[in-house]
Amino acid sequence: MAVTYQIENYKTYGKVVAITNGTVDIKVTADVGPRVIYLALADGQNVMFNDDSREVTKGKGDPIFESAFGKDKYWQIYGGHRIWASPEEYPYSYVPGDEPVKWTAEGNKFTFEPNMFPTLGLKFTLELVIDNKKPLVTVNNIIENHSGGIRRIAVWALSVLASNGLEIVPLPKEKPELLSSGTLELWPYTNMADGRVHWGKEYITLRSVEGTPDGAFKFGITNTAGRAAYINNGTAFIKKFTHNKHGNYPDHGMSFETYTNDKFIEMETLGELSEMLPGETSVHTEQWVLKKVAKAPNPKNEAAVAKLAERLFK
Repeated sequence: MAVTYQIENYKTYGKVVAITNGTVDIKVTADVGPRVIYLALADGQNVMFNDDSREVTKGKGDPIFESAFGKDKYWQIYGGHRIWASPEEYPYSYVPGDEPVKWTAEGNKFTFEPNMFPTLGLKFTLELVIDNKKPLVTVNNIIENHSGGIRRIAVWALSVLASNGLEIVPLPKEKPELLSSGTLELWPYTNMADGRVHWGKEYITLRSVEGTPDGAFKFGITNTAGRAAYINNGTAFIKKFTHNKHGNYPDHGMSFETYTNDKFIEMETLGELSEMLPGETSVHTEQWVLKKVAKAPNPKNEAAVAKLAERLFK
């Protein structure tokens, strides 16, 4: 089946571009965002988190935020996949996405461009290329510098996923005799004894638990494998990306970060940190793959986790 699309109304998000190739269904917001708000196998459930009631916001009523983006402006997570720039900085990371999005369709390539705020001077472009048959999407996360000055940033690709699944993140396989093989980064609110995480020998697993009282949790890793997966409701969502072992990455060398709270989990990949001259463009590419998985393994059963990971990451 060829890639087709149509315009639909979706929940509380207004119009979306609904795309399908018969094996994977995708919906991208056109009235707000943009967000890849829906991603599922044709007979499966949506892997993305949807903030239908707009509970997750930032900067509402804050004069500092309004001075950057305009009166009564504030940021809403909406859910799904979005593009940011790293390192994170308040309020400029939280670009409001409450206006219609310019979008185009050309064959199996779909391009989405939100409004650019002059105070930030960064143009974000989300480009999706859908495979003609497979549940495979190539995602180009693009930032272009229109600020008039040099910006030292990295493209940051965040997918906000529905709760109650299990994430699998590979540890570096490189084993130098005396030197470290990678870096693990923690945030101030991260409790390493949190019951949702299992620090395994080959993989770190992180459970997303809806309504948990345990608070937020985040870690980053030098993800030399360029792989991570999240299993939920019978579907594995796999992110693939290229990690440059000689690259300079944000947050002390992080090419992958993950965050969870009581509502969702985020799988975040990062491009290389570089100085962008005016007019320059930086592109960070991910591949998304969806696969059927009967159920997630017990995270403490490292043999079962490794067996599933090998199947998902090949």
